[in-house]
Amino acid sequence: MISCKIISETNLLNYTNILSVRVPALKGTVEILFNHPEMFLLLKQGNIILKSIENPDKKIEIQGGYLHVMNNQISIVIE
Repeated sequence: MISCKIISETNLLNYTNILSVRVPALKGTVEILFNHPEMFLLLKQGNIILKSIENPDKKIEIQGGYLHVMNNQISIVIE
């Protein structure tokens, strides 16, 4: 499973047991799955969508930011 941390100026959100994370990258939508290779991405305005086994899809609207994925841990800093 994937863990995802979303950081903004006012909040720190932690999600565990995530199946996939879909983000609005500069060159199109990117979906990150289990065992994805290490990567940095710049994000544009749009929605982050987290898919989980336990809960319905979680949608988070963003104005932009960046993402780093490594060892099934995703860190996203958003505006």
